[in-house]
Amino acid sequence: MRDTSQRRVEISRMLKEKGSVQVPSLSEMFKVSTVTIRKDLRFLEKQGLVAR
Repeated sequence: MRDTSQRRVEISRMLKEKGSVQVPSLSEMFKVSTVTIRKDLRFLEKQGLVAR
């Protein structure tokens, strides 16, 4: 679970810096599936940390 939390923090940071991110790029960067990245983004959205 630690990797998940760290990945989500990093995704959130990237969104704040860049304004947007691409799911396939994040998938490659973190070496996880696009499904996992989409779950991370949904989680961050529910937490109010990102918006679509």
